[in-house]
Amino acid sequence: MLMTDILDLDSALEYVGGEKELLEELLIAFVNDKKLDQEELTRLEKTDKNEAAKYVHYFKGAGRQLCAGKLNHSGQKLEDFLRNRLPESAVLNLDELNQDFIEAYEQTLQEIKKILKM
Repeated sequence: MLMTDILDLDSALEYVGGEKELLEELLIAFVNDKKLDQEELTRLEKTDKNEAAKYVHYFKGAGRQLCAGKLNHSGQKLEDFLRNRLPESAVLNLDELNQDFIEAYEQTLQEIKKILKM
């Protein structure tokens, strides 16, 4: 298959036991099922950080399944921030974390669309 800066499809194929059809279904589902909504994320962060963390976790988990390293990594940092799981020495800014996460999601989405020729 292939590896890009955004996706490692060889590893993703290994993750799904070599089932190319299943991997294609997961790629299609990533594009079509649930869209990351920046306004919803911001609303949840202001009203219920636990729900915001669950929201981020959904997309981070999808990224992990597809071996989308940047999405997985930025999502994990944001989720840890929202769940107060970062060391006190970590100086992170919620706006920057959101920006990195949303950018990684958009890059992953565009890369998948290119792969699927959508």
